[in-house]
Amino acid sequence: PRAPTPTTVLALSLLPIERLIKPLAEVTAASKTIALYALGAELRPLRALCGSALISASAALCEEMAFRGVLQTLATRALRALGAAPRPTVAAAVAAQAILFGVAHSYTNSPVYLITASIVGMVFGAAFAATGNLAVPIAMHFAVDMVTFLACHVQVARAGREAQCKLLAAESPIATTLRRALPAAGRVRACVVCVRGKV
Repeated sequence: PRAPTPTTVLALSLLPIERLIKPLAEVTAASKTIALYALGAELRPLRALCGSALISASAALCEEMAFRGVLQTLATRALRALGAAPRPTVAAAVAAQAILFGVAHSYTNSPVYLITASIVGMVFGAAFAATGNLAVPIAMHFAVDMVTFLACHVQVARAGREAQCKLLAAESPIATTLRRALPAAGRVRACVVCVRGKV
């Protein structure tokens, strides 16, 4: 049997680790909220597979081109133009784009998603720096997102309506943003009223 790739191990290991590191529960809740909005509340494998592939591919392509392809490359060139040594230049460029990547993924009230996304951004940036091939972090990003979306979709679909409503009614930045972006979703409004009415 073939050993799993590091990306697959990373993606799978991020899901249950919240039991050991409690703040990561916020990361999982944010990911489940996104999966709920994007893939629906019912377990439909073909729709989930196609939707996850489409979302993961677009995120991987766009974000890797922006953060690693443009930002990291420009930062590296700018620092080299200032006369910085090659290794510190690459390290600084990887760190800078990773922090911006984390800021762009601030989906929770605490900094936990920002930190997690920054670490993942560093891994993607290091892969790009080591290979010089943008396809490598694109493939890694796609794999992480695809596994995360599918795993979260299965968990959300099996959790039931009350758990789904709690995700939809949450006060996290991602839940609030999605509610505002999709105000016509009657079920979302009903869940928010239902859950907040119980509190």
